[in-house]
Amino acid sequence: MRNFRSGPYLIILFSLLLMQSCGEFSGFASRVSPETGDLPHLRIYLSPEELNTLYDSVVSDRYALCRMEREAAAPQKAAIRVRGFSSRMEPKKSFTLRVEEKGKIKKYALDAGGDPWFRYSLAMDAYRMAGLPSPSFTPAALFINNEYIGFYNVVPLYDEELNSVYGSPGELYKIALPDLGTLLPAEGLSEKKFPGNDDFSRLNRLLINADHMNSPEWVSWMEEHVDLENTARYMVVRDYFGVSDTVYLNFYIYFHDRAMILPWDNDRSFTASSPGGNNQITRRMMESPRFREIYRDLFNRLFLIPGPENITEKLRDRLEETRVLLEPSVPSEPGTWLDRGSFLSEYSFIDSFLSNRAAGILNDPYWNNFFNAPLLKEKT
Repeated sequence: MRNFRSGPYLIILFSLLLMQSCGEFSGFASRVSPETGDLPHLRIYLSPEELNTLYDSVVSDRYALCRMEREAAAPQKAAIRVRGFSSRMEPKKSFTLRVEEKGKIKKYALDAGGDPWFRYSLAMDAYRMAGLPSPSFTPAALFINNEYIGFYNVVPLYDEELNSVYGSPGELYKIALPDLGTLLPAEGLSEKKFPGNDDFSRLNRLLINADHMNSPEWVSWMEEHVDLENTARYMVVRDYFGVSDTVYLNFYIYFHDRAMILPWDNDRSFTASSPGGNNQITRRMMESPRFREIYRDLFNRLFLIPGPENITEKLRDRLEETRVLLEPSVPSEPGTWLDRGSFLSEYSFIDSFLSNRAAGILNDPYWNNFFNAPLLKEKT
């Protein structure tokens, strides 16, 4: 299994990123006036020196100072850098934008996406429809120094506003898990977003218990210290969409009075999957009969049983709204791989997935066995 802190891996990655950082980002060479339809414009302006800082942020993470202009809003001072992990090697970079709003620093991801047109935003829509405070995606046409960079989603990063949702001061961690069986202190991998201290004790306790407790101990501890309902909301959507890249990272853990999981970077999705996710924490949640009952009930109501709580048609409506908004801008995308064919292919695939996923789950022997197993049956 991979270890993100292994020396050879980081050396190779650094070298690749350094080579990729040379030259211009995708889009800068375009001189054709783009067609962006009804996409709102987001314009970033940098001096030559700060533009070089932005190039260098592929490997340095330094922010470049800039001016930001949005439609129907006064220009603002801001800062921008490249963001991501392996996605930094892609020609179409994602960025972090830092601005001051109402006296507080607010950060946004300018997300280029993996399959960029629909997957990521639609998955995050589903989490919100399921009742989680996942960030909303605002499509925009991004320009840097008047060069069209392409269609991006503007995504507010999780911050301390989460505390107002759950009514008490909390702790938020951006997760990077070590290899199972070689558990390290969480502070060596994961990042604490707030509050601003180096106390990782709650996260360490969760990871160590998930890795080492026997089943009766884990179930007893977990049912007291984990928010079962909200964690089920996360896992049901993750499992329906088959988000594949959540073994080690691409999710947050938020502690209010109890722990819960929040989604992030779910562009690698719309695949077949099994109930229980694909990392140590989500798999072990299924050891609790009480949690399994919550999970099954929620999965049925959101995706399998027709009724007012089923969100499948809402997702189809959202898919169509996004298609109508983005289609005029497709011919102007700077990346040669982002053409009308890729747009229509991704749309058709997701439309088919939403039409067939529920039937596929109900006809799958593994899922069928899970949904038909007796409720609240204790493990022996």
